[in-house]
Amino acid sequence: MLVFARILEWSSVAIFWPAVEALLADSSESKLEETIRKFNLSWGSAMVIGPVVGGFLITVWFIKAPFIFSVFSSILFAALSVIILKEPLRKREPKISVEVKLKKDKNINYSLISGLASIFLFSSVDGILLTLFPAYASQLGISAFNIGLIMFAFGAARVAAFSQSNKTESKIGKTGMFLLSSLIFGAASLLIAFSTTLPLFMLCCVFFGVGSALAYAASITLILGRGEASRGRAAGTFESLMGFGYFAGPLIGGVVAEHLITAPYLFGSFLSMTVFFIQLLLRKSSSANS
Repeated sequence: MLVFARILEWSSVAIFWPAVEALLADSSESKLEETIRKFNLSWGSAMVIGPVVGGFLITVWFIKAPFIFSVFSSILFAALSVIILKEPLRKREPKISVEVKLKKDKNINYSLISGLASIFLFSSVDGILLTLFPAYASQLGISAFNIGLIMFAFGAARVAAFSQSNKTESKIGKTGMFLLSSLIFGAASLLIAFSTTLPLFMLCCVFFGVGSALAYAASITLILGRGEASRGRAAGTFESLMGFGYFAGPLIGGVVAEHLITAPYLFGSFLSMTVFFIQLLLRKSSSANS
């Protein structure tokens, strides 16, 4: 029953998430980056607050209370969505302006490859952290409460980085955000493999949260910004690749963990640095061709 419930849960997420991203991009009256920043702050904050609400409901009532709360919340917001939300008319650029835009941005393919690599990287590393780390920390004798604090640090750092994503992009650009996030993932994964104390684990998860926010914010605006005539397809591509990373990362991490308990994080560090050097080479290639 739990497996069936998870299938239903993630099927609904796979349908819902790209539609929301495409709708936000199409209905944005301000810059796309600002709209996505607000969107990221919204779901990022909910992922921090949600476990607290769930724990409170279990404490006050019973263990099934969070699921009942989720059912009624989903029905309520589904009804409100049907009543309130209206799909805006899509704004298609004339063919001439699109051609001019492509000529101005000669490095667009380099940025796209960096963005796609970054999507796979952050979803794989986040997947390893969220699925394997609690068991790893528990084996080291860290209590469930402290594991919750570590995960809270991850979520809080991600929300804080989301709030500053526009300022960060204005300073270092999307390519800089890709490079910085890959470097952060590599360092944090290596550090977590050799850490055994609560403060170090919390520091690692703060790094993971910042890296995840930088990579997510830069890649989603890049993908949605390119698919102006087909936001839904662009959002679907983004979510599909991210879903593949969330599947592949924990799967590979679980396999190598059978041989060495710290191997998933060493793998995460190796993957991060590989992506970092690929992105660095792409940046040099784009600079040479510009």
